[in-house]
Amino acid sequence: MLCEYGCGQEAVYQFKNGKWCCSKSKNSCQAVKEKISDASKEVWSRPGMKEKITKALKEGWNRPGLREKQSRVQKVAQNRLELKELHSESAKRFWSKPEVKEKRKRLIKKSWDKPGRREKHKEFMLNGGSAHVLSFVKNPSLPQLELYNKVKELYEEAEIEYWVINKYRLDVAIPSLKVAIEYDCSYWHQNKERDEKRQSEIEFQEWKFLRYRNYIPSVEQLKKDIFSLEV
Repeated sequence: MLCEYGCGQEAVYQFKNGKWCCSKSKNSCQAVKEKISDASKEVWSRPGMKEKITKALKEGWNRPGLREKQSRVQKVAQNRLELKELHSESAKRFWSKPEVKEKRKRLIKKSWDKPGRREKHKEFMLNGGSAHVLSFVKNPSLPQLELYNKVKELYEEAEIEYWVINKYRLDVAIPSLKVAIEYDCSYWHQNKERDEKRQSEIEFQEWKFLRYRNYIPSVEQLKKDIFSLEV
C-alpha cells in the first residue's frame, strides 16, 4: 500500500482518520512538505505581505506591558529549571548514601526471594515479556548497529529499527527490496511460537527474511544472502 498523501512511498502508519502514511506525522511526508512550502512561498510572494507581517510584529511587541510579561515568564521558567536541578541534586545525594543503597539491596533481594517469583518472571519473559521489555529500548544494540553498518555499505537506503504494518520493528530493513535482516540473540529469541507468528504476519506483506543467530556475517556473505532472496 502506498502513502495516501501522494509521495509515492510505502505506507507504514495508519492515522485515526483511517488514512495511511509513510511517516509517523502527516507533516513529515515529503508530498505534504512540498505543499506547505509552496503555500508559504505563495503567501510571501504577495505584494506588500512582508511589510504587512513586519508591521504586525512591531505593533505586537509595542503593546503596553508585553515585554515585561515575557520577562516574567522567562524568570518563572528559569526558576522552575533551577528548582528541577536542585531536586535532581537532592535525589542524587539521597540515593548515594551507603545506608540507603544497602536498604534498597535488601528490599530487592527480599522481593526476589519470594517463593515462585523467579519462575514467574522467567515464564513471563519467555511468553512475550521480553518483546514488551525491548519495546522500551530506544537505542539499538551493538550487534544490530554492526549489522546495519554492513548492510548500509551495500544498500544506502537501509534503515535500522524499521517499523512494518504499524506493529513490528525490524532490526535492519531494505524497504525497496522488502528484505528484513534480523540479528537473533539466543536470550531474547526463545519463544519460537511468537517469533514464527510475527514473521508470518510480516511475510504476508511480501517481506523476505534473513536471520543471523549470535553472529554477524561479512559484507560478502550478506551480499550473497540478499542476492539469493532476490533470485
